[in-house]
Amino acid sequence: MKVENKTSTFLSIIIPVYNVGRYLQRCLDSVLEQISGKDEIILINDGSTDNSLSICLEYQKEYANVKFISQRNAGLGRTRNIGLLEASNENVIFLDSDDYWEIGTVNVIKSVISQEYIDILYFDAKTVYEGTIKEEHNPYNRKGKVSTEILSGKLFFEKYYPEGYIVQACMAVYKKDFLLKNKIIFQENVYFEDNLFSFLAVMKAEKVRYIPYQLYIRRMHENSIMTSEMSYRKIYDYSCVVHAIWDYIKTILDQLEGEILSKVILYVDSLLYTFCVMCRKVKEDLGQIHLLRVRVFRQYISLLDMYEENIKLVKVLRLVYGLKAGSAEFAAVTEIFGGKRDYERTLSLYKQQYKKRVIEKILLLYIDQPECKTGIYGLGKQTECLIEFCSQHGIETKNVIYVDSYQKTGKQNFYGCAVKNIRDVGDCLDKLIISSGLYRNEMYEMAKRFLPVGTEIVFLYEDGEEDIIWDLL
Repeated sequence: MKVENKTSTFLSIIIPVYNVGRYLQRCLDSVLEQISGKDEIILINDGSTDNSLSICLEYQKEYANVKFISQRNAGLGRTRNIGLLEASNENVIFLDSDDYWEIGTVNVIKSVISQEYIDILYFDAKTVYEGTIKEEHNPYNRKGKVSTEILSGKLFFEKYYPEGYIVQACMAVYKKDFLLKNKIIFQENVYFEDNLFSFLAVMKAEKVRYIPYQLYIRRMHENSIMTSEMSYRKIYDYSCVVHAIWDYIKTILDQLEGEILSKVILYVDSLLYTFCVMCRKVKEDLGQIHLLRVRVFRQYISLLDMYEENIKLVKVLRLVYGLKAGSAEFAAVTEIFGGKRDYERTLSLYKQQYKKRVIEKILLLYIDQPECKTGIYGLGKQTECLIEFCSQHGIETKNVIYVDSYQKTGKQNFYGCAVKNIRDVGDCLDKLIISSGLYRNEMYEMAKRFLPVGTEIVFLYEDGEEDIIWDLL
């Protein structure tokens, strides 16, 4: 869709300011040397106590396209929301005042948004390290990992989470009307305000696009929010963010299926994992942190109640089976289940239900069907566990043909049988079972390429996630 209204390329750059006098001029200059016409900077002093205010006033006086607001300290989320409401242009960008833009950023952005109407345009960043902060692999460079095609937000998340999904709101251009129509604003009075904002945006966007340019320069320094020490306040705020995201997911869960459902469930788990890691880093306020753990685990388990029964079983068992007795997480979960005795009783019941479901699932693979020549694709742990499980439950596997992508045909034995390379299988199989969850898509493409049309291809893990906890069986 061509954008006919020329004003649709103009930008409103929202820059909250709080005690960044050391970095502010570099930030503002990097924008002002690129923008023109009706482009505007919305500069909001959020109660700074250093020389940031005087710098803001100087730039407001010198540049007509700098709109300046000064307020008592309200936090980053509230300040960005004020800037969003004040924006005059259709396209809004958030820029942290200790960061800056690469030369040519505006030209690159406008060359895209002048041609296509998109709700969100994602781009990449470079990271500048200062002081004793150690330089690490740049997680903000997605070039070669994410395509530049226009997708719905849900499809983008489905295809590219986790590697291609970045929560930082500053690495995107948003349509103002899209944000306001969908009531997408930042959580206020919390750290980690980007998380809910970015997830709502990608889930609700009809059109998003990624461009492989590192336009944003992210400055990491010892006094930044990202590098300061973990604290109870940060953990509390993160728990609030997690609750808000999970509450939203509950409202859309019945609309999701297939791969997008798997990715959202993976995202739910990642939030819990991050919360647990954060809790382990704090040695003070342990009583309060225990209460937060109970609260977060309780909501996680309530969210599991909305999953299909087989997914719920796996998730509960993965949660409780992975807990170390005596750990803080173990104490929180046992409290939710009503104490250690009730916890063990519930766990035992879940194990029984789960084992029954796994047996039913593997029987439906018909591995021991004599009239069907069956192959198992993959020689890793999943196949080993599958064969051991079959042996324990009287499921015959002696006629199975083992298939691999890398081993040469006849050069290796697996459970006493010669292995065939997928390229050499030919028409000797009626059915191929792909045993990997992690590499199932790549293995499926190989199977479709080298096996005759009509060969049945089935998956041990239907939704990609390796949902059998073999150690429990």
